[in-house]
Amino acid sequence: MLSSQQKTLIKLAVFGPDYICNGYLFWYNTYMELNYKLPVTILKEKSRYVAYSPAIDLSTSGKTFNEAQKNFAEASLLFFEEIIKEKTADDVLSGLGWNKVNKNWKPPVVVSQQSETITVPAR
Repeated sequence: MLSSQQKTLIKLAVFGPDYICNGYLFWYNTYMELNYKLPVTILKEKSRYVAYSPAIDLSTSGKTFNEAQKNFAEASLLFFEEIIKEKTADDVLSGLGWNKVNKNWKPPVVVSQQSETITVPAR
C-alpha cells in the first residue's frame, strides 16, 4: 500500500480529433499517454478515506484506503480528459500553479507536509 506521503502516477489516455497538446497535433484514433507524478494525501475522516491532491485541487473519497486511491485515479483521469477536450488545459493548469517547461507541463512540488499545532484562545 502507498502511504499518504507517496506520489501516485497518473496515466492519461488522450483521444480526440485534431487537437494540439504540448506542441503536438493529435488526430482521431491517435493514442498518447501522458504521465504526471502528483502529490496525493490520503486522510481518514470518520469511517471514510479522503484522497486529495493540491496539484489539481481535487479530492475524492472511499470506504477503504484502496477505494479512495482508485476513485482518485478515476477522477483525475476525468479531470485531465475534460480540460484537454475543452481546450482549457493551459488556463486551468497555469491557474493551479503548473509551469510550462519546454512545451510540457510540470505540476507544483510539495516542499513540506507536516502537522501544525494551532492554539485557539478560549473566551
